[in-house]
Amino acid sequence: GVSVFFTRGQQHYFNCPFQLGMGSADKPSEADYYVLEDVAPGDIVIAATDGVWDNMYEEDIVRVIREYPMEPRLVADEIASISQLH
Repeated sequence: GVSVFFTRGQQHYFNCPFQLGMGSADKPSEADYYVLEDVAPGDIVIAATDGVWDNMYEEDIVRVIREYPMEPRLVADEIASISQLH
């Protein structure tokens, strides 16, 4: 398995990511929008917040997926555990 698509960080400027919630002027309509048309049966899609992507490299995520093939719950648990360590 390899990573074939990765979104760019969405931030106003360095260390100031878009925020949704109370007190924020950011709106969902201002965020990037993606349509993944080439997803096929057996493909794995990882959707995560900056809490994961700021603490794990893309290749680390791929390694976890290879370590636990066909075990989505174990993949999610391992990604959460590793990202909390940093």
